[in-house]
Amino acid sequence: MPAPPPPPTLAPAPSSTAPPEYQLVVFTGLASGSYPAHLHAICNGRQRYHIAYLPDLSVSAAGSGALEVPAAYFGKGWCVVVYADRAATAVAAYRPT
Repeated sequence: MPAPPPPPTLAPAPSSTAPPEYQLVVFTGLASGSYPAHLHAICNGRQRYHIAYLPDLSVSAAGSGALEVPAAYFGKGWCVVVYADRAATAVAAYRPT
């Protein structure tokens, strides 16, 4: 039986392409498309930890995409959660801020 595919990888965010009041959160290894993104207090995707809606993550055919996230959201132990479905029931990837 083949091994399951590895989870999507998270690339470091290059800070020079976002305005100073924002930081880029980069995701790679996802299928191309648009994914709902939220800010959560804990990285498990449960809605009770939801803090804010973020713009949808657009992933290119190459499998990568980035969100500009307000810099004020960083350093608090929060997470950017990307959902695989519009109902926000399945987590596709996440990244601590």
